[in-house]
Amino acid sequence: MHTHAHIGGLGFFMMLIMGVSYKLVPMFLLSELQNTRRAAWSIILLNVGLAGLVVTMLIGSRWKLAFAYVLLAH
Repeated sequence: MHTHAHIGGLGFFMMLIMGVSYKLVPMFLLSELQNTRRAAWSIILLNVGLAGLVVTMLIGSRWKLAFAYVLLAH
């Protein structure tokens, strides 16, 4: 249940918030996204951190803290 909550909270809601903000914020500010490579890397790091966190939580590894830092670093 603990892993399921992290998948739902970080995976679904964070990606939803980031995806909407990358599209809607520039529309409301009447500007464009300044750096698309940085936005792409942010989404990639979020997915890598989430996938690593889920796997390490399922197997009970001590690496989950490292993947949590990847999530925070994005």
